[in-house]
Amino acid sequence: MLQAFAFEGFCRARFWFDCSPAAVSAAISVYADGSVLVTHGGIEMGQGLSTKVKQAAAAALSQLLPEEQRPLPLSLLRLAPSSSEVVPGGGPSWSSTASEGNCQAVMNAAAKVVAQMAPYAKVGADGLATWRDTLAAICPDVGFAPNAAMLSAYGWFDGSTGSGAAKQAVQYSAFGAALSQVELDVLTGERRVVASSILYDCGYPLNPGIDLGQVEGAFVMGLGVMLSEDVQVQPTTGKLLSGTTWKYKIPHYDLIPKNFTNRKLRLQQMHEDTHLAMLELDARVLDVPWLWKHTYHFRHPEDVNFILSKDGQLFAKSRRVAQSQEFLGQGLFSQLDRDKHAAMRQTLNPAFRMEYLKQLDKFFVSSATQLADILQEAAAAGPAAAASSSSSSSAGRALDFQRMFRLMTLDSIGLTSMQHDFAALSTWQQQQLQQQQQQQPGAEDGSQPTVLIERTLQHLSQAFVWQSLCLPVPRAWLPGYSDYIAACNRLDSIVAQILMQRRATEADTSSSSSSSSSSSRSSRDIVGYLLQAQQQQGPDVISDAAIGDEVKTMMFAGSDTSSFTLAMLAHYLALHPAAADRATAEVAALLQDTGRGRDVSQLHAEDAAQLPFVTACANETLRLSPAGPAITRTAFQDVEVAGYPVRKGQDIVANLYAMQRHPEIWPQPDAWLPQRWLPEGIEQGLAPKAKNAFLPFSTGARSCIGRSYAMLQMVLTVAVLLGRGIRFRLDGGSRELRLVKGLSMYAEDGVWLVPTIV
Repeated sequence: MLQAFAFEGFCRARFWFDCSPAAVSAAISVYADGSVLVTHGGIEMGQGLSTKVKQAAAAALSQLLPEEQRPLPLSLLRLAPSSSEVVPGGGPSWSSTASEGNCQAVMNAAAKVVAQMAPYAKVGADGLATWRDTLAAICPDVGFAPNAAMLSAYGWFDGSTGSGAAKQAVQYSAFGAALSQVELDVLTGERRVVASSILYDCGYPLNPGIDLGQVEGAFVMGLGVMLSEDVQVQPTTGKLLSGTTWKYKIPHYDLIPKNFTNRKLRLQQMHEDTHLAMLELDARVLDVPWLWKHTYHFRHPEDVNFILSKDGQLFAKSRRVAQSQEFLGQGLFSQLDRDKHAAMRQTLNPAFRMEYLKQLDKFFVSSATQLADILQEAAAAGPAAAASSSSSSSAGRALDFQRMFRLMTLDSIGLTSMQHDFAALSTWQQQQLQQQQQQQPGAEDGSQPTVLIERTLQHLSQAFVWQSLCLPVPRAWLPGYSDYIAACNRLDSIVAQILMQRRATEADTSSSSSSSSSSSRSSRDIVGYLLQAQQQQGPDVISDAAIGDEVKTMMFAGSDTSSFTLAMLAHYLALHPAAADRATAEVAALLQDTGRGRDVSQLHAEDAAQLPFVTACANETLRLSPAGPAITRTAFQDVEVAGYPVRKGQDIVANLYAMQRHPEIWPQPDAWLPQRWLPEGIEQGLAPKAKNAFLPFSTGARSCIGRSYAMLQMVLTVAVLLGRGIRFRLDGGSRELRLVKGLSMYAEDGVWLVPTIV
């Protein structure tokens, strides 16, 4: 409680710091025993430079290892003292850029070493064995190793990014803000910092723990400068008079705020940060300033439904969506014109009606069956399989299930939407076979269309975050912009080739048979409907470019979003084995009761309605981990939402992530409870307390046209995998599940699980 002469106040401070890394060099040497010596030109002065350099070197050298065996153990790496005799032109350690520059130089050196070691690469049981087996192939005789010269390289970072005409100096600003609550006794002058909160932008942190300590340490140093130091200098000579402990008092423990919070500015987790802020403030609306404008975030179902149901009337798609048009063109997702969107949606609607989708079940089941074969093989071949061969189950090696489901859904969308077989899973199997035959681990032939398109879609989705910020700078200045445009061009080329092949097939079909049934069959997919509509309405109405844009949109939406949801569903089943048991029993009972034994290949679309618990698992995953966590709209005119005036041209956000975790609506909002979607959930008080509080596919005129497609595929896929006896176990490694947002949500380092057979 404040005394009569004690007052409380708040102070906020905003700041920015301009950064421009200097040119630096580094060297790496790999020895026959597997150890690595790293030399860089930076000076470790407590800022964690050495730790970050070791991490960067390990990450870069790990590219030699198969994905599931990364990273290379840090225990193999050691740092040599910085010396200009080894790395001349080390550059200054200043301006908070030493870590950035030296890590990049080390990674450049490591990339050279990896490229030279790659032709000799071997695959062992784990990362350490793979590393040492490869070195043994390069240096069979430790005493005399004629190939050892390839194990050393210099790296250089000149402070620029890009190449050729696109090359430019790395220059950017880091931003932050702080808010402090302070008590002041006006009689004695005694001051006490009650609470301080810091928000800072550190981009992609090299080591979040070190960066956190650096920011907090700098803040405390600032408190010392302002509150406990009395700097005195001799006015004529400038000599420091307060440089001894008699005059200089270091900050003490009582100066540190009693409540000290430090948060990173996470552009790719903005939906989660606003959710946490709204929880902390118990706010229905959150005003988030961004680039001199105010954006309102809404989480109450009434407000969210109002915003989305008025699409095209009071609100339009945000200008941020327009930034995706280089990627997706003028497809359904990125089309800003209301009338053109409505016309194209009407053209495509027949391809997404349930009576048509029921005919696609064989493609969903066949793709899932192929994935089940791969997972069973991985489980049988894993290091734990032999040890557990006497038990009722076997466990295999860890796989990135986000990627496995992306490959599977890419196969499905190709077969169901454009009569094109990407053979993504088959290509992955071939690559694994090549690795087992002692070829380069993780090598992927960039000329393979499947590999190219999968990686291209992944790159574009992840790189989109910078494009969506609408920063007031030329887009060519954004990080990775030239690579982003190159990937867009690659995708355009792939789609053009697919459409050319499809048109050739259509022409062959027409020339060989003029029967109406043949024409009907060829048009019964998304591309078929578009080509048919083009013939009826003319190329001026539906151009070749428009068809290509829809193909790109469906490829992205049909693979990226569904693969994320399926991977998260597998992750939740690994966390909740009782739920996995119940879902497996439900699938087994359905097959048994209908006389199909354990033959999952006979599953069909009508079975989805007979799997309520599997469907509930999918719904609960969509609730907790929506692929599209927030939807931004721009006001057509001045309007009021939840009592807040929204001006014309102002952005507002329907935060689905926050709505679907709203504690006043969802009992135990952060718990994964599939039973809340069943009658038993109503009896247990787990059902939502408001209507329309679950909108993973949005609502209104701009809602997802493929919702039924996605749900049918998810339920049938899970049913096939569980029916084949496949279960999921958490990877015991050090990989952290970090969910971030690009164009849609994805796990930044993958969703790594171990497939098991029961």
